[in-house]
Amino acid sequence: MKKIILMLASVVATWSAHAQLYIGEGALLQAGTAAVSTLSIHSGDFINDGVFNAGISDVYFISTAGDNPSISGSSPTAFDYLYVNTGAQDLVLEQDIDAALVLFVSGRFDLNGNDVRLGENIVDENDSRHFIGPNGGAIIHQASLNAPGGENPGNLGATISSAANLGEVTISRTHVPAVNDGGESIARRYTITPANNNGLDATLRFAYLPHELNGLPENELELWQNSGDGWNLEGATNRDPAANWVELSGIDSFADWTAATPGFTPVIELDGKGTMTISNPFPNPLQPGERLTVAIHSPAAINAQLCLTDQLGRELRCQALRLLNGEQQAGLETHGLPAGLYYLRVSAAQGQQTMKVVIQ
Repeated sequence: MKKIILMLASVVATWSAHAQLYIGEGALLQAGTAAVSTLSIHSGDFINDGVFNAGISDVYFISTAGDNPSISGSSPTAFDYLYVNTGAQDLVLEQDIDAALVLFVSGRFDLNGNDVRLGENIVDENDSRHFIGPNGGAIIHQASLNAPGGENPGNLGATISSAANLGEVTISRTHVPAVNDGGESIARRYTITPANNNGLDATLRFAYLPHELNGLPENELELWQNSGDGWNLEGATNRDPAANWVELSGIDSFADWTAATPGFTPVIELDGKGTMTISNPFPNPLQPGERLTVAIHSPAAINAQLCLTDQLGRELRCQALRLLNGEQQAGLETHGLPAGLYYLRVSAAQGQQTMKVVIQ
């Protein structure tokens, strides 16, 4: 039989725990009642190995000193309103959770490789109090967007406009920089997945916080998209470094987005014709005999060459390319090549770029 724990505390509607709030296996903590409308956990952890029913309640994580407080446990945990008021400490997530609202008063909320499934909004997040996630993890929100006009679902910072009906849209925000041959992006990415993801003619305003810049100059940020074939430079139609956003219009479909400088991926300047961008070769690493492919976006029709060389620079596979204006893929066969490190070179009359390739 389940043990029922009702935090009555006489007639007081706030209950405070110090060091640890532990819900044991087989136990139930029922919040959202007249007796327990607010839980304040001071400098301690929330551990749920039983059942936590949040109801309509506020849960405050308050810290003034000591170790970082955490949320953990073996049971699924869902909060109604979750307040982060941890000062100089981080609230550390040790399990996936659900929350209607996450409200920041002070401190940081470290995803720590886990997910927050957000029902409604993030509230009062700024550069001094915010989510972080250097070890991974995501804030995930779903919304129905029919001809959105500057809508920012979940207040995640991805503002979308489109005349189309996108249907049910899942937006995931992460905080691990994307890595490419040209370096790293800022420490924020959005994965946007609409039910209808074609012919959108959409505008995306990509917001970020100053601490996420990862050393990159704000006035050079462009938007990059990865649809599974590497990062491709999409550009920017507007930006506001003072307000911390980059915007792009004319988006046909959504995928994985980040912001970085033009050098994030290899480029070749085409002497007044624009910039050729070259995505990461894929798959990489690849198995012996797999075909190596690279996506290239050329602003003009030009002749180019694709070569695979060994570590001594000897050309092993080469192919002449006639690139058209726009996005295209080129590839080389790797049959007969042993495992090891190789280099893929894309060259044109105006220059060349080289990327590492590993055959396992």
